[in-house]
Amino acid sequence: MSTVASPDDLEGLEELAAESMVDLAYTYKTFFKMARWSYTISTIMNVIMIVAAVGLFDSLFRQTLPEAINIYLAGGIAVFSVLNQAMNFDKKGSQYEQTADAYNTLFKEFREFRSVTVPNEEVPIEEKRNTLQHLIDRQQELNELTPSTWDRAYNRLDDDDVLGNIEVTEEEQQRI
Repeated sequence: MSTVASPDDLEGLEELAAESMVDLAYTYKTFFKMARWSYTISTIMNVIMIVAAVGLFDSLFRQTLPEAINIYLAGGIAVFSVLNQAMNFDKKGSQYEQTADAYNTLFKEFREFRSVTVPNEEVPIEEKRNTLQHLIDRQQELNELTPSTWDRAYNRLDDDDVLGNIEVTEEEQQRI
């Protein structure tokens, strides 16, 4: 037998879903930013190594630079190569992007729950609570499985950009 939901119950479910959505939006935006940064760092390092290698090749071929500078160029290329392999920015970027996609998918499920399931009077309140609890549990599991991010990436997010994806009241935005 289903119980009739009071307006307070529905409001509480909707508010909890909205808070989770804001958290998820910040999280997936942070991971997307981390992915872009990782890819950018990798690209910059690769460009530096290519330019240095071309310069070294040109210098050795035409014998335009002193031998000491050629040695420094070769050493710099080796250092950048080792750093790039050790830090593995491409792989990290891919991991961050996959994590962002997972959070974004969960965000969309919360949005659907909030906009479709909560207002549907045919869905019993217990089913709504169970669905919300399931979504929250998935969010916690995802939090445990994801790589860490830099606080700097999180702090550089634009609130308008993040909250622009979420339909919450001004009061909820202020509280969050």
